[in-house]
Amino acid sequence: MNRPKPLPIDKRKQLLLNKPQILRDTFLAEPVEEIAFINWKKKRLVLIGEDRLVERALSRINSHNIHSIPVVSEHGKGVIGTIDILDIIHALISSMDKNTTNTIQQNMRRDFMNQKVVTLLSKKSYVISNQASLWSAVKHMLECEQDRFVVVNRQIEGDVTQFTQPEMDVDGIFTLSDVLKFLVSNSMLMRKEKFFNQPIRDLGLGKTEPKTFFYKNCVADAFREIGRLCSDGLAIVDENGALVGSLSASDLKGVTRNNCPILNNSVEDFLNRDQKRGWWERPFCLDLNDSLYHTVHQFVSTGIHRAYIIDNKGAPVGEVNHRDILNQLWKVLEK
Repeated sequence: MNRPKPLPIDKRKQLLLNKPQILRDTFLAEPVEEIAFINWKKKRLVLIGEDRLVERALSRINSHNIHSIPVVSEHGKGVIGTIDILDIIHALISSMDKNTTNTIQQNMRRDFMNQKVVTLLSKKSYVISNQASLWSAVKHMLECEQDRFVVVNRQIEGDVTQFTQPEMDVDGIFTLSDVLKFLVSNSMLMRKEKFFNQPIRDLGLGKTEPKTFFYKNCVADAFREIGRLCSDGLAIVDENGALVGSLSASDLKGVTRNNCPILNNSVEDFLNRDQKRGWWERPFCLDLNDSLYHTVHQFVSTGIHRAYIIDNKGAPVGEVNHRDILNQLWKVLEK
């Protein structure tokens, strides 16, 4: 794979001499390649071969704490697509429903874990040119309804296109989280925008009804619900409807061939099983009076992808996620 290139010295000097004074111009001036280079310095791109088994993909996703992984051709043709945690959940549900006479662990060990990665390639994966601006990346994330793009070292008409051919020159993966991190790195420009100082209540955030799941029900059914809804996660509630946890699609990555019987257990047992490995974090809550500026910083500092609004009884009545933030950001960038 490529080593992404930093900004050329002359272009960096030009940016320093003519530093953008507003957020929109900053996003227009920043190339996706620069973000890819920063990410590459922190951690090299994680890949997996097309003939590897799903069990290996889960292990690699878990050990590197990622949500999606590019798939490499075994015949030297480059990256042929991606596989993400929702693809794996859909395969898991299909495996469990295929033979209902078998136990969950039998279906997991005999069928699911032995599938080849190439059979689970994402149906709608997109690539973005490394020369595209951050502004263009945000625009296409909204238009294509994507949370991540594979960054490629070539020109693309319109900057973004669906993954239809093997890519030999891949610089990395650009995610919605990268957008929020870049936003926080330009906090002073955020402060200049009155929009970010408004309470999220006034911006209409927190009105989305959370998808809930009872904490005593089977965790396999919870993942089935996540797959059915194509959702990032569920708010876990007790018998009083109070928020007691949050189950994310990415929590499946801790499941292995050996510990898969845990899928027979309740969500409560699953969440409490292995906190040290990051299977569970306490549900993160926001106040409707919190500013958008504060909310963005909370998302980035905690690393969470979804926050809840609760009523005076502790029940989840609203939800705010990364895509909600992206929609608000675009209102500033499209001016």
